[in-house]
Amino acid sequence: MDKSNKIKFDKVFEENPELQKNALDLAFHVMPSIIESLLLSDKIDRNRTDDMEYIASVVLEHLDVVDSLQHSSRIDDQLIETAREAALAGKIPVVVILIATTLEHIINLFYRETLEKGFGLSSDEATEAIRSNFQTKLGWLMQIVSENGLSDELRKRVKQITDLRNAFVHYKAIGVSLNEPDSLETLINQVNNIGIDIILNTPDELESELSKKYEALFPEIELSHQITEALALFIQQKYSS
Repeated sequence: MDKSNKIKFDKVFEENPELQKNALDLAFHVMPSIIESLLLSDKIDRNRTDDMEYIASVVLEHLDVVDSLQHSSRIDDQLIETAREAALAGKIPVVVILIATTLEHIINLFYRETLEKGFGLSSDEATEAIRSNFQTKLGWLMQIVSENGLSDELRKRVKQITDLRNAFVHYKAIGVSLNEPDSLETLINQVNNIGIDIILNTPDELESELSKKYEALFPEIELSHQITEALALFIQQKYSS
């Protein structure tokens, strides 16, 4: 480790005692993203990832990387919570519409992250890809991005849910004879055949499967968390009174 960097690193904490605690908090929350970015840009020598003084010096030298980190806003938790409330109230069309919207949100975030980070697309270019037909994003585009698509059962179910969403959104009552079920009743039966609980749990299944694909595409993620844990321990041992 360069001596001047070590002096700089020590001096920061000596002059700002409160920063010691803040640094630990940072290590557990923001640091994995910072280190991942530094790994992807080859600013960290992968042969020295067990040298915490070296890692600390690199982080201090490149704190400006924080400005380039992107945060994708997520609303799926709120959608799922509202969908569960709708399920309890027996509002089946509302459940399907909210869950289908959640599934699209999860898939779009996956593409946003992978296309910009792994394929070097600009934000605008990734947006164009995200605007692709939903079935495209479930099919060949997924195979290109992750080398294999979603599992057959999950892909089929996601398509069923989104197709039902479209049917509910564009539903128009059509008169039928009294001894025939109307189209709304048919849609409700299709939902019940899948199962409300299964529909409500589908976002978690999709998130889990896409997370595994994402981690396989970017091994730096696991490494960044390992480095973060070691760096947090290093800071705690070195600077805690």
